[in-house]
Amino acid sequence: MPGNERKITSLLFQQQLVASVYGVIRLYTDFVALYEDQKVKQETAALAEKLFSDTKAQVDEGTLAPVEMDARQRAGLLHAPGPDQCARAAPGGRGHPQERADQARE
Repeated sequence: MPGNERKITSLLFQQQLVASVYGVIRLYTDFVALYEDQKVKQETAALAEKLFSDTKAQVDEGTLAPVEMDARQRAGLLHAPGPDQCARAAPGGRGHPQERADQARE
């Protein structure tokens, strides 16, 4: 009997170890996904801001009609980034980290 108990204890320990390692790996991959998602959002915000400033400069110079800027804004091609956008891109922004990681995996 003592041999069986030792074997059971060993198997239970191995099972717990595998579950712990799996949990750590999943947390790490979730972290990496969130980090990459944040980088993409920051790059997108920077590009949108540049497009907005370039278009505004063209309107100010007179090489682009103000109507074109309004049309691009309505089409969603450019927008002035606001605090709402920054909150979504920042860590701890909207949504629980696990929910954002699950969405990134889908």
